[in-house]
Amino acid sequence: MSFELLKKLQKIMLFMIIICLPLNNLPKAFTLPGLGGTLSNYFVLAAILLLLYEYFKFKFDVNKKVIKFFAMFVIWQLLCLVIGLVTYDYNELLTLEQIPKLKTIVCFLDKFEIVVDELIAIKAWLFLRFSKDILFTNNIIFFVTFYIWHLYKANFNEAFKDVRKAIVCLVLIMGAYSFGELLWLKLGLKFAEDFLINFNSLLYEPKSSHGWWPPLLWNNQLRSICAEPSFFGIISVLCLPFLWSLLFDKKNKFLSGLLIFYFTLMIAGTNARTAVVLVIAEILLLGVFSIIRRNLLKKFFVILFITVLAFTANLVDYRQLLNNGNIDGISAENYFERNVGSITKSNARSNSARLANLIANLETIKQHLVFGVGTGLKDGYMYDNLPEFSYTNYEVRNWSRYLYNEGVLKAGYPVLNKFVDIAVQNGLTGLILYFLPLLYILNKILKLRKLIIYDSKAIVLIIIMVALLGAMMSNSALIICNGIVWGLLFCKIKTMKN
Repeated sequence: MSFELLKKLQKIMLFMIIICLPLNNLPKAFTLPGLGGTLSNYFVLAAILLLLYEYFKFKFDVNKKVIKFFAMFVIWQLLCLVIGLVTYDYNELLTLEQIPKLKTIVCFLDKFEIVVDELIAIKAWLFLRFSKDILFTNNIIFFVTFYIWHLYKANFNEAFKDVRKAIVCLVLIMGAYSFGELLWLKLGLKFAEDFLINFNSLLYEPKSSHGWWPPLLWNNQLRSICAEPSFFGIISVLCLPFLWSLLFDKKNKFLSGLLIFYFTLMIAGTNARTAVVLVIAEILLLGVFSIIRRNLLKKFFVILFITVLAFTANLVDYRQLLNNGNIDGISAENYFERNVGSITKSNARSNSARLANLIANLETIKQHLVFGVGTGLKDGYMYDNLPEFSYTNYEVRNWSRYLYNEGVLKAGYPVLNKFVDIAVQNGLTGLILYFLPLLYILNKILKLRKLIIYDSKAIVLIIIMVALLGAMMSNSALIICNGIVWGLLFCKIKTMKN
């Protein structure tokens, strides 16, 4: 394979990683053992293999700091896992019935009168199983960051354009699918509903988690090809500012504005707090940068007008409009009260369950401050640390019921805050290690701020970076999005330093 062909393949892998972001809960029939249901992960693995091929055939230098960071973070996680397995407080919950493959091996050995201590066998199995997660899943954000930096470190503008092309393709794919979804949500058309029913089961495994998630149809909320509306919200946080950047160019401004309007309408249609709040935050950040850099003000007001127009269009009751010409719909005040104001109300929507989940995590962190409890071992501790007010909450009781019925190795509590999830599994030290690359980026941005403020592409990336950090406080899905932005920022920093 020539070097030029290799580079083309590497760029194709990056393109596929981006356009496959929404598909993170594939049906089991479409997945490979050990790789899970996140399609982007398959292309990340392919990208890593291509990177290894390049290293052994063509050779390239890797910064020693990068190697040290990877080594430190992996070793720390493995150490936390070993300590967590040795000191695990819930050995009685570890049973062979939860690990069919290991049970088969133990039964086979029994035939030859080879005595195996079940608990030791289970913990050895768990060490191997969770080590795989540590080496790949837990570090995927850094693989993507390094991959983009390695591929484009000498050419930031090419990196930005390539990623933006992939994002525009992703937006067009999601937009094409959501046209049928909007026909069902806004007009209740039967053929659109039938389309969704037939197509959705190809995108994810309906009711595969906690007896209901993800539902085959999601009433009153747009989710496009994602498993749930909040996942679409996280992807929109990545995509929308890249679409805004199209207006900074001189070509096809009308088509760019039309695409921004349609995609913003989709975001408004999610009725998801993650999507709405973070998009508002991105608009505010763009406004702040526009005040500092005056030549962006005109573009900011155009984007603000398109955003207001799209959110207003979402409020219209189109069924009434077609039936009797009445354009009444949901009031803007009610919409934002439900999707923004509800955040501060402890009993609104899923706030009570989220608060219980957060308290259980924080209590577990307090009890295991340095090393955490180890990767994959937190659910038993969380069950014991749930606050009393959560005992009557249906959602929390449902999580606990599945944990009790299926066991701690097959069911557990959802990760609703990436920060506390890292800390509960790997301690505060693990959390600090995880964010070292981000701290490096922030430090360089501060040092280069006089240059960055005049670069619209850098401003777009900073807006996305901040919003995605906010998304990590409400969900742990689609962490690859952060890796994409961090990788581009590393390229930008290198360009500016030069």
